[in-house]
Amino acid sequence: MRISISLLLPILYWAVSTPTLGQVPDNTARTTVSGLPTPSEARHKTYVVTDASTTSDCTVGGGSLKIRCTSDGSSWMSESADYVPKTTTINGFSLNTSINLTGNDVLPSQSSQSGKFLTTNGTTVSWATVSGGGDVSGGSTSIDGELAAYNGTTGKILKQSFVAFSGPATTVKTYTLPNSSQTIETQNNKDFANGYAGLTSGTKLNLAQGQEVWTLADLSDVSTKTGTGSTVVMDTSPTIVTPTIAKLANLTANGFVKTSGGDGTLSIDTATYLTGNQTITLSGDVTGSGTTAITTTIGTNIVTNSMLAQTASATFKGRTTAGTGNVEDLTATQATALLNTFTSTLKGLVPSSGGGTTNFLRADGTWAAPSGGGSPTWGSITGTLSNQTDLQSALDAKQATLTAGSLIDLSGATVDVDLSEATSTTIAIDDTLSFTDVSASNANAKGTLQSVNFEYAKLKARYGFTFYTDFIQETSATATDGAMSETNSGTGAATSAQATSNSGRPGHVRSSTGTTATGRAALASSVSAIRLGGGAWLYETAVSVTTLSTSTERYQLAIGFIDTLSAANQVDAVYFLYDEGGVSTGSTASANWQLVSSNNSTRTFTTTSTAVAAGTFVRLGIMVNAAGTSVDYFINGTNVGTISTNIPTASGRELGFGSLIIKSVGTTARTVDYDYVNVVCDLTTAR
Repeated sequence: MRISISLLLPILYWAVSTPTLGQVPDNTARTTVSGLPTPSEARHKTYVVTDASTTSDCTVGGGSLKIRCTSDGSSWMSESADYVPKTTTINGFSLNTSINLTGNDVLPSQSSQSGKFLTTNGTTVSWATVSGGGDVSGGSTSIDGELAAYNGTTGKILKQSFVAFSGPATTVKTYTLPNSSQTIETQNNKDFANGYAGLTSGTKLNLAQGQEVWTLADLSDVSTKTGTGSTVVMDTSPTIVTPTIAKLANLTANGFVKTSGGDGTLSIDTATYLTGNQTITLSGDVTGSGTTAITTTIGTNIVTNSMLAQTASATFKGRTTAGTGNVEDLTATQATALLNTFTSTLKGLVPSSGGGTTNFLRADGTWAAPSGGGSPTWGSITGTLSNQTDLQSALDAKQATLTAGSLIDLSGATVDVDLSEATSTTIAIDDTLSFTDVSASNANAKGTLQSVNFEYAKLKARYGFTFYTDFIQETSATATDGAMSETNSGTGAATSAQATSNSGRPGHVRSSTGTTATGRAALASSVSAIRLGGGAWLYETAVSVTTLSTSTERYQLAIGFIDTLSAANQVDAVYFLYDEGGVSTGSTASANWQLVSSNNSTRTFTTTSTAVAAGTFVRLGIMVNAAGTSVDYFINGTNVGTISTNIPTASGRELGFGSLIIKSVGTTARTVDYDYVNVVCDLTTAR
């Protein structure tokens, strides 16, 4: 069949006369640049602008020039006195216009006219739809049975002499496309056995047919695929949609699906439990075996106390209910009711005494009153001491060791000695002290007070360290009588001697921050003189805070073993901290004393329940154990906390002892008083 389509291309012509500048009506609207509407609102309209700044721009006002401005729908065009009409070409025709025209300005609207052609009835131009049919005329040399192709090289619409499809109904033919290495293969009347002639638009290609048709060779031009042979996956990461399977024909009963026959056939197992020939064996703490039922046994020594049911405190496990039964929780009364009572033949519980204060328990398990009545007294013993044979024998056995000048051996015993009858006298240098000589197998030894004092003075430097100052006299601006140095910063910051507050506290010094907002005063030993961990250490001082810290006059106070005299944050230290504002890194903003340990700036903080009091001396004590693994803190002799983490003991973690008061807010001086400092060490290894 041939289809012939004839297209009539009408030629439209019309003339548009363009008015000259002098032809603009006298009533043309006049306005200013700011008064112009938008170009889209004034399409094809002309205005005279009276305040233009230039003859070439309708959008710049503020001048005194008059120009004519015309809108083409998207912008304003200016026309001056030397205006030259514009020439517009539309569909091959030249038009003289005062505006830029396009095809949309002279043609019917093109909206919703896709695929239509332009026609005219001699008066009106309109859009029309191609209709009708017929043959398409080809070239004069066209050959029947051939395909037609477009040839863009020669300009011909159709090209003939193309390969023709013909041949027997069952013959497979392959055609090579012109200008290409691609081929087309035809297979007539082909299905899985005899061809695919039975396929229609309502049928589907089965798997066997698809495998034969779509082989890997057929998909050789697919760029993204995996697999070999006849199996191919089109994408390395395909999206798999889970199918919904309605039913399988051979699954007609409820049960477990299993394979059978060795060929993958599915069948239903209607049993809902393991069959008798499938035995389960348990091992471990619980053993047993069986098929549909298993009898289990708990092994011996398996059940631990933690596996038993929990019970209340002060109860026993037992049974008071008559007969065999479960274990019960028993009270103390129930438990003692089950035990034997002590008799002449049985050991057990002491029977109830019946009350009173004089009866005694006899060997037969009964309580009886002493013979003669009343409480026994030494006066009731009659006869001479020699008649008390058992007591006499004991005294005689000890009498030999009580010779003049000898000592009683009390090793391994604890003895309370009543010295209320001893004579009070002044101790003399030659008075004798008794002690145990450890180096001589704990033998009893004695020495005069003078010899003991001499030996102590000789040995204390090797086995320990002692430092004490009572601040009786400040020797210089940078030291005290105990050789503790001052470190001050800020106007008026200093440590100076003070008059004692009472007769029980000789020697005072006061540290002041001065009137600088960051003023500070420290009183300390060398900050690298001590390394903890080589013996037990004690630091003790009596301190009185003059005025408490506030948000407007804030300061921090560190007292103990410290290593930093210029900042509240200590690097290696064990100390008490008063930090009302929480300025020290990691501390709590608290009015109470805090306990701190710091190892290379890693700190542990504990806030006590003891508030810092103003104007009252408080005794602060720090005790570090010999290994340097635990620190106890004392306030007025009461242990207020223990820290066992971040205690500096390693090489490079040395420290000293003393105190630091440092301001952080405000310029009013803040002070703290010290009564004494006492530092003692009991070295683990003698020097």
